[in-house]
Amino acid sequence: MLIGVPCLTSQAVDYSQPVQYTPQQIRSTSKGSIVNDWREFSFTRQILDSYDISSFKISAFAVDNYGQRLEMWVSVYVNGGNNDGQILYNRGWSTDSINQESFTTFPARGSNIIVYMRYRYAEGGGENPPALSMVTPARVTIDFTEAVNYAPQQTTALPSDWLETSTASTIEFPETAFTTSTYIDWDSQVSGNDGVFQSIKYLIATTFGITDTWQSLVTVMNYMNGKLPYVYAISFFCGVTGIAVWFLEK
Repeated sequence: MLIGVPCLTSQAVDYSQPVQYTPQQIRSTSKGSIVNDWREFSFTRQILDSYDISSFKISAFAVDNYGQRLEMWVSVYVNGGNNDGQILYNRGWSTDSINQESFTTFPARGSNIIVYMRYRYAEGGGENPPALSMVTPARVTIDFTEAVNYAPQQTTALPSDWLETSTASTIEFPETAFTTSTYIDWDSQVSGNDGVFQSIKYLIATTFGITDTWQSLVTVMNYMNGKLPYVYAISFFCGVTGIAVWFLEK
């Protein structure tokens, strides 16, 4: 049984654009079939342009039902094309595990490779070829990296109501007694036949920050009338305090 990671790229990698390398794996597990005095299985794989051919590492493992390690013979060849039959990896019979061993001599991208996995009992370890009921599936794994272009950044559209503009209503404040008007100078106020009237107007404007004479008078009266309750309260408080102090001094 061959278990492979699907290829992430459907076209050649554009190396003029940002590229990242992602780990990939080809894995095959099987009990295989009898060949001579061993059991054997094989699988093929195409080497795509996006694969980093210098990153290939092979691992293999085989034991029987009791955990006894079996002898393995693992080979990798070019399959088809001008380099058909070229040996890329070949390790003869050994009970040692194969763990992340590199094979650096590699065919051109786009070639196919074929992997052979053979296993049996070591001499004196059991009867060969191993019976189907005596072994667990052997395993071959090839790890490598694949170049892929960065995916374009995905942008999430904002809800339409987030893009609407709104105008805040203007808060109207009541007119205050004090303003920041610009006043005419004193000399211009006292000149002319109505100098006294203008002088009074000027004093009111300077004191209370208002310029219109009649409006000045109304505003001043309203202002003073609004302050009278406080004046009464303060006067009453001062009077009571004065009487209390007078009695205490007696």
